[in-house]
Amino acid sequence: MLVLLLRAVVLGLPSTRATESCLRACPAACSCSNAERGCSVRCDRAGLLRVPAEFPCEAASIDLDRNGLRILGERAFGTLPSLHRLSLRHNNLSFITPGAFKGLSWLAELRLAHNGDLRYLHARTFAALGRLRHLDLAACRLFSNLGGNALGAVARAWFADLAELELLYLDRNSIAFVEEGAFQNLSGLLALHLNGNRLTVISWAAFQPGFFLGRLFLFRNPWRCDCHLEWLRDWMEGSGRVADVPCASPGSVAGLDLSQVAFERSSDGLCMDPAELNLTAPSAGPSLEPVATTVSRFSSLLSKLLAPRVQVEEAMNTTAGLANASLSYTLPSRGVGNSGCKDPFFFASCLLLSMARHVTFGLQRH
Repeated sequence: MLVLLLRAVVLGLPSTRATESCLRACPAACSCSNAERGCSVRCDRAGLLRVPAEFPCEAASIDLDRNGLRILGERAFGTLPSLHRLSLRHNNLSFITPGAFKGLSWLAELRLAHNGDLRYLHARTFAALGRLRHLDLAACRLFSNLGGNALGAVARAWFADLAELELLYLDRNSIAFVEEGAFQNLSGLLALHLNGNRLTVISWAAFQPGFFLGRLFLFRNPWRCDCHLEWLRDWMEGSGRVADVPCASPGSVAGLDLSQVAFERSSDGLCMDPAELNLTAPSAGPSLEPVATTVSRFSSLLSKLLAPRVQVEEAMNTTAGLANASLSYTLPSRGVGNSGCKDPFFFASCLLLSMARHVTFGLQRH
């Protein structure tokens, strides 16, 4: 019995020491606890404007969500060899210094979502995170205003060192282009989220040579479903790992899903792009639109010529109270095309209307 008791005491010593160490080095604005997964540091909603200067060396998880952090400097978290999870969601991050994550060599999960001012990433931002498996960059507005240009690209160097990455969230940004080879080393990727961006095309070369076998999310992008996406349609049919790729253009396939687009072949077997719809092309039959346009133009001209005269005369009729004055000049009593065109001004108006009628009848016959 004594032996068992001593063994229990000995085995409990490391846990006690770890708990004491976790609590002793806990930042002032945070709460720390030691659980089965190691030392957990909770600094969420603490009103922090900068990263605390020190964390427990044994920290396995750090939560800094919903603070006011703006910049991550060099080695922002020091050296934390046991850290596996780091969350920085819903901050005001605008810049991450290359080397900010140095010292976190065992980090497996990094959450940076919902940092609306984070619009640019240096090519070496994640270079020190070779064991990273989960990277969340959703809703960061990446490239939404980079140098006055609303277009942005996923750089090839971003993920070059993340060979163990399994989940990658790049959704709800402003990405318009993916460089060739951007995902080429991510052979273990289980899911890639590119939905909610500005992509119109994505090439097979973006994934070569190690094309991943996971799920690909591409909805809510203005896809141009031409021959550049034929490979994607074929992969959709063969793998079943991607769906919902709505076409925004060309016009003949707009509104369809990419899986519904049938690519025609030329006589030499080359892919032919779906046609653009030309809504301004003339139709085969006769059109009355030119006639209507001509008539409306003449009517508009006559209205502009006659309006001032009629207004003046109506004012005269009202002031003078002469019942017959309106019969001499107003249009309704005589008709514009008859023998009542005595006044030189109205004679010119009648002549214009007569010309309009001749032109209209001529256009209708032809």
